[in-house]
Amino acid sequence: TAHRQIIESIIARIHHDVAGDWSGSRLAREAGLCESTFRAAFKQATGESPARFVRRARLQAAYQMCQQHIYTLASIAEQLNFSSPFHLSALFKKEFGVNPSDV
Repeated sequence: TAHRQIIESIIARIHHDVAGDWSGSRLAREAGLCESTFRAAFKQATGESPARFVRRARLQAAYQMCQQHIYTLASIAEQLNFSSPFHLSALFKKEFGVNPSDV
């Protein structure tokens, strides 16, 4: 699509700073697009909403951190901008089918 390169650039930025404040409005602003156009282009390029993509990227980072066994769940939640360890744990189990402590 016409916005493919812009979306790929945004994806790279998200992966570079997974804990960043990646709200829909900020992502659209970074892309230089209005929010509705950005959301549509992002969904077309990735198959998921920007919010879902960011949440999944953070959960993947959390998974990697859990595998290292050097971070507490509270520390991971704080570093990746989850609202609480409980919230992270619930999303983690839903995404991966296991508790963070079982990784």
